[in-house]
Amino acid sequence: MKKTALIALLLTLTSLFSAWTPAAASISPAADATTATTDAQLTITNPLPKAVVVTLTGTNNYTFNIQSSKTVDKTIAKGQYRYKYQGCLDKTYSGILSYKNGKYELDIQPCKMIKVKIVNPFFDTYNSTMKGWMNYKISVKPRHVNTFNIIADTYWLSYTCTPSNKNWEGKVRLHKNIMWIMCE
Repeated sequence: MKKTALIALLLTLTSLFSAWTPAAASISPAADATTATTDAQLTITNPLPKAVVVTLTGTNNYTFNIQSSKTVDKTIAKGQYRYKYQGCLDKTYSGILSYKNGKYELDIQPCKMIKVKIVNPFFDTYNSTMKGWMNYKISVKPRHVNTFNIIADTYWLSYTCTPSNKNWEGKVRLHKNIMWIMCE
């Protein structure tokens, strides 16, 4: 009897297990819509006189090289991002990228610009080289006045007034509008 009961139990279990199949895995359309990422537009504006590399970290990671004085549109996955870039005078900027009006926007911080007015009332040509984050070569003809827009910074300045060959070299800090009378 015990053998018959055991065989009956095994036959019953076999028929139960043979009728059972695991349910097919599926994702409901509602769950699929909430987990899917959609693309969004990112507009980056670089007003600097040099290219800038922008790094985004977050939902996905991106690196973009934005050329000088350009505005570009990029497609990225919609999500949350932190940005980082080296801007004017190699200062590092970072923050959270904000999503407004259906897109992302990132405006690179512009450099502080100043005006340098050079008065050359003499008969020698004024020539100078300014080396800093940006380099400038400036020339002012005799008896002329020129105004130059430059980035506020500290520069290594060297100048020569010809034909008298008056020379000067040194560090200058230019952080506000100034006027120079040269070649005295």
